[in-house]
Amino acid sequence: MKLFDRKWQIGAARARQAPALPLREIPFGFATRVVAEWQGRTQAVSPDAVWERLSLRALVCASVLLLISLAWSSSLSGDGQMLKPSLEHTVADLFWML
Repeated sequence: MKLFDRKWQIGAARARQAPALPLREIPFGFATRVVAEWQGRTQAVSPDAVWERLSLRALVCASVLLLISLAWSSSLSGDGQMLKPSLEHTVADLFWML
């Protein structure tokens, strides 16, 4: 930080010692051209651009939520015993099919 401050002080001192440049007159119509170019660059935001931006953000949010849900469900199931039905339930379901 001290190096930056020293260089800043040296640069500011040299800028103060620099000779002043003579002011030139602005060309005729310069301000009008600048404003016209600025207005030409600004464009209204189309609904398609807004929809695209929002849909991309929604896709990212949905992906993050999906990954969080998968991690949470895998941590709850442990070794996978919650997903396997017990033998009694399987026998009871098959008995009523006969």
